Amino acid sequence: MRGRVVLMDKPWKGFDCEVLDQLHDKGFITDPKTNAKSVIFTEKGLEESQRLFERLFGRRTA
Repeated sequence: MRGRVVLMDKPWKGFDCEVLDQLHDKGFITDPKTNAKSVIFTEKGLEESQRLFERLFGRRTA
């Protein structure tokens, strides 16, 4: 099994509110409408971020 690369599991809330709401609606992050300065990736969000990272930046085979 390949190791996971986790760059950050608590993204900063300085992103667009609509984008954060959409990510929450899809189950990728915790509710952004709190007083916390960050949100937390859900397990689904971590898995999807890993999948996308590997798809975009993973090693390519010839």
